[in-house]
Amino acid sequence: MIDNFKWPTPPQFITPPEANYSTDGGCLIVFNDGQEQLGNLIRFSPDERVLSFQPNRAATNMYVHLDRVKNLRLIHPLFLKKQANLLDLKGGEVFPASEKQQCTVEYKDGEILTAETLGFVADKHGLYLFLVNSETHVIRNFFP
Repeated sequence: MIDNFKWPTPPQFITPPEANYSTDGGCLIVFNDGQEQLGNLIRFSPDERVLSFQPNRAATNMYVHLDRVKNLRLIHPLFLKKQANLLDLKGGEVFPASEKQQCTVEYKDGEILTAETLGFVADKHGLYLFLVNSETHVIRNFFP
């Protein structure tokens, strides 16, 4: 289970209480050197630029500085529901929110990720991207 961090949700979407999604921290970390590690995210602290992670089949946790991370992916799909638009004009949305969109992320090393997304949140720590997994579920990604 991820401790001390509430993952953001993309604009125009909510995680409804009835979602019944997994709260465990199953994740994939892709490091800047290309290595990948599956395991369990224990603690994620973007403010401190660090995460605590227990690799699969390991007895101890690793502490990883976000400068070493290329991508952090939570592997359990999250159910999202489109919010009712609060700006309503005679029963129709003023500006309907886009649903799925194509996106491209270009890494510093030149690698390019092209995918379909339901949205993103960018802040001073990085980019939270919500890649489409099914009609109603996304896979949460963080790019420091």
